[in-house]
Amino acid sequence: MTTRGIIFDLDGLLIDSEPHWQAAETAFLEAHGHGYDPALARRYAGLRLPDVIGVMQQACEIPGDPDGLAADLLARLLGEYDRGLHACPGAEAAIRLLERRYPLGVASSSPLSVIRFAIREFGWEASLATLCSGEEVSRGKPAPDVFLLAAKRLDIPPDACCVFEDSLAGLRAARAAGMRRIAVPTQAFGTADEFASVANVVLASLTDLHRAMVETPRNKENGIPNDALT
Repeated sequence: MTTRGIIFDLDGLLIDSEPHWQAAETAFLEAHGHGYDPALARRYAGLRLPDVIGVMQQACEIPGDPDGLAADLLARLLGEYDRGLHACPGAEAAIRLLERRYPLGVASSSPLSVIRFAIREFGWEASLATLCSGEEVSRGKPAPDVFLLAAKRLDIPPDACCVFEDSLAGLRAARAAGMRRIAVPTQAFGTADEFASVANVVLASLTDLHRAMVETPRNKENGIPNDALT
């Protein structure tokens, strides 16, 4: 089906928040007697905060109330955000390009407070028709729930939505939702082959979006441009 709406992930896709998450996770783990582990981070990449805590507690045997631990990690993350956020390369241009053609939404595993903080920081409120958080649904990524919620709020069938994602969990969630998938991989979270196996299109960064939509060679058989979104 032709694309009628766009759904973005947030962390690592629109905003360069991975250094902030890593700093918050490192401080949190060190407070509980553990160091940051990239292999462990791959296991919880793209997951909701309670699910991140669940992975950490199981792997590192961290005692305590999960809700309290999640609140602690969230406070550390927001403290890191207060130091300043940066948009990912091409994010601003991608939003300006796509909002001319499609309604846009965000579907992120992050808490809604974190999503709203970031969107306000970059002045994207008017460009995004809906902001959806994994905390609003019963199952987080890689389940499709948050993407299906975004499609419902956009009033667009799931198979007419195109998702931009940087994590394998997010791409698997979008695939489960029946949506088209464009990967802009955070390579620390998976191999090139893993991303290619689950995405319809893989871009090195959002700066490649204009070329992928507009400047690709025309199809030799019918003269129609090859568009990453179709």
